[in-house]
Amino acid sequence: MGRRTVQRSDVQQDRLASPTESNSVKILSFAILTGLIGIHSDSAVSAQFSSCVEIAVSGDVIPDGYYGQCAAPSPMLPQIQHERSPSDIAFTVDVLGSPGRDRDRVYTFALNNFSQQEFRTNTTPLIVGMDFSPDAVELFAITSETAGVFPRSLGVILQFAGDFIPVGQISGLPAEEKLNGLAIDPRTRAAYLSASNGSPPFANLYSLNLATAAATLIGRMNTPPSKLGTVMVSLAINCEGKLYAHNVGDDSLYLVNTASAATSLVGQHALDANFGQGMDFDNSDGQLYAFMTVTSGAINFGRFDTNNGAFTVLANSPPGQYEGAIPTACPPPLSLFANGFES
Repeated sequence: MGRRTVQRSDVQQDRLASPTESNSVKILSFAILTGLIGIHSDSAVSAQFSSCVEIAVSGDVIPDGYYGQCAAPSPMLPQIQHERSPSDIAFTVDVLGSPGRDRDRVYTFALNNFSQQEFRTNTTPLIVGMDFSPDAVELFAITSETAGVFPRSLGVILQFAGDFIPVGQISGLPAEEKLNGLAIDPRTRAAYLSASNGSPPFANLYSLNLATAAATLIGRMNTPPSKLGTVMVSLAINCEGKLYAHNVGDDSLYLVNTASAATSLVGQHALDANFGQGMDFDNSDGQLYAFMTVTSGAINFGRFDTNNGAFTVLANSPPGQYEGAIPTACPPPLSLFANGFES
């Protein structure tokens, strides 16, 4: 299967500054990272894009010709000891791969041990979003519009010994829109899509019928004006029905109204996020985990604080680019009559 074509844009290279950066134009920092050497050997810009400026904001797979092209190294972020023990299990798809690891493979790992991943199965199409059904049994996924097979489709990944099984091609989106994220309400089974379009990009929220793959526009997810626009690269919804979106245009976490698509800023995480990536709630305790890819190409698996948008790095290996989902069900809702007198 061929690499995805990176969305072209006239966006200028002036990502919103983090609290520790100046407001000057920022050149994308691309590092040949430890463990990533050898993935892309192109010494010149790939034919897929003509300059680094074009990928200032992208929801795509990291393209050929990326590493070593646009310069300065990016340091690994410090990690903290994860306190969860025992841990829930999560599923992830590495859509990029690394030396010794093929791309488009499904792995499982314990949330307190991201680096120790167990191979489960291969996926043929390029996955750009995934989430579990409320019973934590069905692993739904959406595919890229440039996938070689089953493009722009909804399907189910057979978790331990099978490939992507299509439900159908997603309908109801303009041809030029790019799929970015998928989230399924863990109580009601209502499903939502994020998609981006335009230059600079804007983001739309859709509802998605899991039985027919039909999408219905809810509205535009507006954010503060920026030359980089808005790409809600991933979505996640918790047991309270609160939908969160990660915007790589301003490196911030947003709360999204599922009825109108109106957004409320939670906070900026101050990392230089870029390219496709996933996030999901552990419904057993309400924690929001993310597989954050940054501009250098490094992976930072960690946890969002849904009160202020801060991000805590828990692991940064193995190298790759990840979508992910956590198969945990919500606890039973509290009863108004849970006092020993229920009828």
